[in-house]
Order: sequence, then structure tokens, then C-alpha cells
Amino acid sequence: MKALILAGGYATRLWPLTKEKAKPLLLVNGKPMVTHVLDKIPSEIEVFVATNEPFKKDFNAWKKNLHRPVKMIYEKTSNNANKLGAIGAIASFIKENNIKEDLLIIGGDNYFKFEIQDFLANYKGDTLIAAYNVGSLEKAKRFGVLSVQGNKVVEFAEKPQEPKSTLVNTFCCVFPKSIYPMLFDFVKIHTDNQGSFIEYLVNKTDVRAYITEEDWFDIGSFDGYMEAHRNASKERNHDTSSKFFGVDFWGEKNTIKGNVFIDEGTAIKNSTINNCIILGHCMIEDSTLKNCIIDEGSYISNCKLSETMIEKGTHMSNTVLRKDKKKHLDRDLSIDAGIAVKLKGFELYLKNKKVEFASRFLEDARPYLAKSKAESKIEELYRMYRDVHLDSDEAKLRNNHLRYDITVVVPGLVGDEYVKTVGHYHPIIEGSKVTYPEIYEVIEGHANYVLQNCKENHCNEVIVIDAKAGDKVVIPPNYGHVTINAGHKYLVMANITADNFSSDYKDYKRYHGAAVYRTKDGWVPNSKYKVASYKKVRPNLSWYKYDENLPLYKSLIKNTYNYDFLVSPDKYDFSKVFEAVSEIKFS
Repeated sequence: MKALILAGGYATRLWPLTKEKAKPLLLVNGKPMVTHVLDKIPSEIEVFVATNEPFKKDFNAWKKNLHRPVKMIYEKTSNNANKLGAIGAIASFIKENNIKEDLLIIGGDNYFKFEIQDFLANYKGDTLIAAYNVGSLEKAKRFGVLSVQGNKVVEFAEKPQEPKSTLVNTFCCVFPKSIYPMLFDFVKIHTDNQGSFIEYLVNKTDVRAYITEEDWFDIGSFDGYMEAHRNASKERNHDTSSKFFGVDFWGEKNTIKGNVFIDEGTAIKNSTINNCIILGHCMIEDSTLKNCIIDEGSYISNCKLSETMIEKGTHMSNTVLRKDKKKHLDRDLSIDAGIAVKLKGFELYLKNKKVEFASRFLEDARPYLAKSKAESKIEELYRMYRDVHLDSDEAKLRNNHLRYDITVVVPGLVGDEYVKTVGHYHPIIEGSKVTYPEIYEVIEGHANYVLQNCKENHCNEVIVIDAKAGDKVVIPPNYGHVTINAGHKYLVMANITADNFSSDYKDYKRYHGAAVYRTKDGWVPNSKYKVASYKKVRPNLSWYKYDENLPLYKSLIKNTYNYDFLVSPDKYDFSKVFEAVSEIKFS
């Protein structure tokens, strides 16, 4: 006997989890479903696994961690429209591999607790199928339904509208070699599901049933996946925080309820996790998650999520989400910003009135990226809210030729590079040899400011400033700059500049961004530049006459005259605006 595990298909009902991953590789109890199946097949049986060509890399990686040999079969398809159906794939496998023995066939997206050894003990030479009582005629409508007399299948109907039984096909069967000719004739007309062929066989020959009372789950939907997870035997990374391997718990308010699986490399901070699957290298903080699946590399902050799947690499904050119903929580930034603003998702409100904005999208930013064709699910990278002010302050700002802006940058990666602004230089002041300076403040989040003093692509120096909430950074005259969101949350930052200020993007576009890139592996130099000096610096707060504890807007309105250096920089000495810290280390 040979064994064939069918591990193909594109599982659109489980998107986004299966958008880039084969469904049989999804974890149940910390182990891919297909591994659960493989582990149940007796070691003396040679095993083949059939899947689709787009999943080849993932399955090759999976195969390396196995403790027994398997042979891979890759079907050259790219979507459901051009793939072979299950029964067509079985017939093709038998022919192309010249199989002369009986064949054990199991769906790779099954999760079941019965033993294959017990199932095979009931095989006596007729087609044998494993059946499970789902206990509901309504549930049975989703499967192949069989009626039996003793262990003989007397009727079979694929997904009937009016089932006559609650016994369903589990997609675990044995085809004796004697039925191969019937199979080859059948697939000349039908190549779709396995159930149609079982129905055909019942009318042509004897088909037997092995009825199991052990749990069986069809993981074809979110609900099916979660049901399997909740009922899985507990092995590792379940229940209390003390039993999780390779998971960091921070804070004193973590609660684990129900059946929870958390993979290695994930961190949980002050959160409640109830009946969830959280894959590797995620960060969950100040959140409540119930009946959720969180794919790897996701960051969830201050959220309430239930009955939902979160796509790989998602950054989400201040959100209530149940299935497809989504609501953003208001974040009042008034105290930190010094002006009555709040953020709702990506929208900025000033005194409950939505502020107009300009956007930068991924397609706009491609000429400025380390890799212009880098992939990302992020479409809108940042928004610029210009000339934000209270009506009562407008005259003061206009009279002093100043403008206050707010920029919001999303978290995440474009390829391997952190999301950033595209970068620009400032215009030369008329009648002067210097460009306009600028001052920034991080209201919320974590920023890297990259400043460069260059003539085209020849730079005297490139400096990096690491800034957290409350930090202020001056961009001196004759420096261009880029801002990188180096954190997991939205980066919200304010800036003040002269009101006739404009931005010059052409050199950043010409040389594909700034002189350095921040990637997930560290800093990388841009080879299109020639740079004399790279260094990390910190702002020298004593250079400037302001109360560093005041938010920038409050300081601006209280002591507007202190910001004259933004309008008339040639009267000021900017040489001590920074203090050197170290050189930039490249990865």
C-alpha cells in the first residue's frame, strides 16, 4: 500500500491566513495539519504529498523538519480556476507514478483523533471510507453524506440539500487497485471532488465505512479552524504563561483563558488572550483577543478583537474589530500635542472637525526606496496635515510667518525597509546662501530622523537621530531629511516651519532616497552616494531657548518670537545644534 496526502488548493475562505500559505501548513496545536496526518500513517507505508507549485518553497522547508521520508508532488497551477480537482489529482498521481498497489488517501487539511492503524485494520479489499457523525442534518449539508447497512455504504450524496443521515465523509479512504480502471474512466468526464467518485462507486461496487467516534474537524473555514483549535489536545504553548515556550510575558495584567496557542518569538504585555492562535514573532500589548487567529509578525496595540483573522505582518492599534465590523478608537493627543487634536484611525480631528490632508502612497514612494519593486500590503504610507492651528492663534502665526503641521506615518515594512517619508531639501532663502531650517517634535511613536548635508550625491555628513515621544529635533539650514517610522505604532509628529516654505524632492528621487536605509536587519548605505562621514547624534537642547517640557504648539504660541530662527536663520549659529554620539554601524 502507498499513501497520498492531498495538500493542494487555495482555501480562499481562510484568507488572509492562506493568501501566501497552503492550508495544510496552518498550525493546530503548534504543528502543521499535514504533519498531524503524516504522523498517523504507519511507518512502513511510503507517503506522497501532493500540493500546488506556488507552495513549493514552504513545503520544501516543511519537509526538512520531518522524521520520515516523503515524496513531494507539485501540481503546476496558480489558482483555483486552473487546478485539478481532488479526484483528477488522484487519478493523475496513480498514472504518472505507475501505482500498482492499493492507495490510502487523506486530505491534508483534516484534523482527526482516530488512529489510521485502526482504520486500516478494517480494510478487507473493498473501497473503505472513514465516516464521522456530525450530529446535525444542517451541518451534514456541507459534506458528502452516507447511509449504511452494517458497514456497507448503501447510499452516498455529495453536499445534499436534504441529507438522509448525519454520517459524513472525512476524506480518509482506501482505494483498492481493482477500482483504478473505473477511476480513469470517471475522470474523463469529472475531475472535481472526491465525493462524486465515491457516489459513483457506491452504485458500481461495494464500498465500506469505518465509523469513528473520535473527534474529526474539517478546517475549511475560520469557524472550523477555531473549533479544531479549541478541541485540540494540549501539547505545548497552551494555558498559563508559565507553560509557554519561547514567549515573553511583560507586565502584571496578562490573562490566558480557554485553549490558547502562542508560538515562539511572540511577546504579550498586559493583555487578555482567550481561545486564540498567535503565531511567531508577534507583539500583543494592552489588548483583549477572543477567538482570534493572529498570523506571524503582527503587532496589536490597545485593541479589542474577536472572531477574526489578522494577516501576516499587520500593525493595528486603537481598534475594535469583530469579524468584519471595525471601529477605530479615538486617541486624544491634546496633552502631548498642546493643541486640541485627536486621531481616529488615520484621520486627524481639530476640535472634532476633520482636518484636510495630503497623502503619500506606496506608488508615490517607489522611486525613493532601496528596492523600487518591493512588495507591501500598505498602500497609504503617510498623511500630511498642513497649517494646523486654532482660529484664535491664526493672526499670531501669520504675523510671524510661521506654520504648524502634523504628519502621521503608518508602521510596517515595504519589503525589508521601514516605512518612511520620501525625503526633501528645503529652498534657499531669497538673498541668502542658506536654506530654511525646520523643527520637529514626536507626539507619539518612535522616529529615526536621517539628515544629510550634500551637493547632489556627494555628502559632507549623514547623521541619524533617534527620537521618542516628546523629543524635539531641529533640521539645520542646508540639510535634507527623511523621517522613518522605527516603531510598531503610528508615528505622529509635529513640525514648525516658515509659512512660505516648500519642499525640493528631486535629488532624493534621483538617487533613490536618502544616503542610508533603515531595514529590519539594520542600517544599509545607499551605494549611489559618496559620504565623508556617518554618525549618530542627539539634539543639544541647550542650544535653543525654549521650555523642553512644553509641547511644541504651546511653546510656539506662548513664545512665538523664539521661533524667529526658522524665518531668519542667517542670524543664528547652528553649529552646536547636535551632540555626536557614535558612528552608524551598518548591517
